[in-house]
Amino acid sequence: MHSHNEKSKEPITYLLELEAVNNFIREKLSKIIQVNKESIEEEIELESYGISSLALTILLGEINSKFSLDLEVNDLPSPLTLNSIFSLIINQRSTL
Repeated sequence: MHSHNEKSKEPITYLLELEAVNNFIREKLSKIIQVNKESIEEEIELESYGISSLALTILLGEINSKFSLDLEVNDLPSPLTLNSIFSLIINQRSTL
C-alpha cells in the first residue's frame, strides 16, 4: 500500500514553480531598479545595481504578498544576490 505524501511534488511541477519564483523576483527587481530583467545577474550583489533600502523594502513586500511569507529586511542574506533571495524564498516555502 502506497502512502501519498501531499508535500511531495512532481519534479516537473516543482521545476516550473522554481522558475516561476525566479521570474517573479527578476520581474519585480527589474521594475524597482529599472534594469532590464534579463541583464540582472544571479550572483551579482544587488548593491552594485544601486538598490536602496526603500527599494528592498518594496521588493520584500511584493515577495511576502505573493508567497504568503513574513520576511523582514533583517532576514535577507548577505551578500544579497538574485540567487540568495531565490534560495531564501524556496527555503521558507519548503518549511510551510
